[in-house]
Amino acid sequence: MNAAATESEGREGLKGFLCALSAFLIWGLSPLYWKTLQGVPAFEIVLHRVVWSFLSVQLWTFALIWSALALYTIDSMLLHRKVIAPWQAASRRRPERNHRGR
Repeated sequence: MNAAATESEGREGLKGFLCALSAFLIWGLSPLYWKTLQGVPAFEIVLHRVVWSFLSVQLWTFALIWSALALYTIDSMLLHRKVIAPWQAASRRRPERNHRGR
């Protein structure tokens, strides 16, 4: 096993540990959060969750669309630079011939 594989496994182990730690902290602290919301009506809590979820999804969708658009633009520029521009330059250098090949 090489050093890169060992380092990658170490990072994965650290990520797993941090995810587990986060999950346990959320699970342990959530009763304190719900206790503070006792005086808030259930309808208001649900309404907040719906509105904030909707806004989060809209923001996420907007970010995905813009990132896809950016990738498409970059791909188009690279295609033009690598394929179309050399082809255009080569076609400009060739003299046009008549039908008999002269």
